[in-house]
Amino acid sequence: YGLQLHPENLDILIYKCNNLAAKGKLNDALFLLESIPDQGDREVRLTYAGLCLERHDIEAAEKIFNQLAIDEEEETNTFLDIADIYMDANLGEQAYYWLQKAYSQSPDDIEVLESMADYYYSFESVKQATVFYNKLLDEDPYSLYYWTELTRCYLQTGDIEKAMESVEFALAIDENNLTCIEMKGYCFQLLGDGPSACECYQQVEQALPNKARIRMILMACYFLDKKYKETLEYCNKLLESDELEEFEKAVVYHKRAICHLVDGQFEESEKDVKNGLACDKEFSDLYIIQGELFLSEGKMIEAESSFRRAESFSMEKAETIHQAAITYMRYEHFDEA
Repeated sequence: YGLQLHPENLDILIYKCNNLAAKGKLNDALFLLESIPDQGDREVRLTYAGLCLERHDIEAAEKIFNQLAIDEEEETNTFLDIADIYMDANLGEQAYYWLQKAYSQSPDDIEVLESMADYYYSFESVKQATVFYNKLLDEDPYSLYYWTELTRCYLQTGDIEKAMESVEFALAIDENNLTCIEMKGYCFQLLGDGPSACECYQQVEQALPNKARIRMILMACYFLDKKYKETLEYCNKLLESDELEEFEKAVVYHKRAICHLVDGQFEESEKDVKNGLACDKEFSDLYIIQGELFLSEGKMIEAESSFRRAESFSMEKAETIHQAAITYMRYEHFDEA
């Protein structure tokens, strides 16, 4: 529609090129790009270089970037634009070369520091990214974005106390920010404070129109704390909604099967296992529950078969075998364990 009104608008044409490239239609994107009259425009040249990278022609892209840098008199913003394109193409080594040129030229520039932080977080060292986010916060201590990203860094490095401190600063800026409230809940969860974590998650749940994702988190949090009544409540809420993918339903059925098993409702647990496998027949954890149900009925051959299937589908085979062994011990089948 935009092109109908403004058929030669450069911004719209470039945007369409990027959309075509994102859909894998590289030839169509290239044809459209070559049809633009002003081939010397910097955005056209940058987009063409990006398409070269999509076609794995790094040498051609590098020629364009080098010439552009010369034409624009080695401007810092040019270096950053080139680095961003390399980062989007997941080429960290090439991105770092241009970032270093920008950083050596303008070490205190906000955009340079942001790009350096982004690079280290994505490619190199999350710990080093914290250095740059702290530099950014020295320049703008009231930036919610910087505090949030710093929190993410500390969570990645496992420094939970610093993560909690950072997210508290973020919430001091905006106490109603749902991302920060959820991150605070995650900090509580990692610190072993399940009730406080769930309080944060419930606050997010109340504010979100689409609740499935946060309810999955709440279900998992209650399950880890062995609060099976609350886990069951969220399992039911999730299964009543129409927001879940099939593989997500399998996860919920698995949790509900365990809740029913703990409560001694073996028939209900069996139904959940059956429904879960109908959603994802390769979900190994469901076969562990199925094996336990067979053991409760004394069906040893069927139980062994379920455990073998669990092992065959598992990504973490040692953990699955361990679960099977524990299940055998629980029913005093020590030789099998």
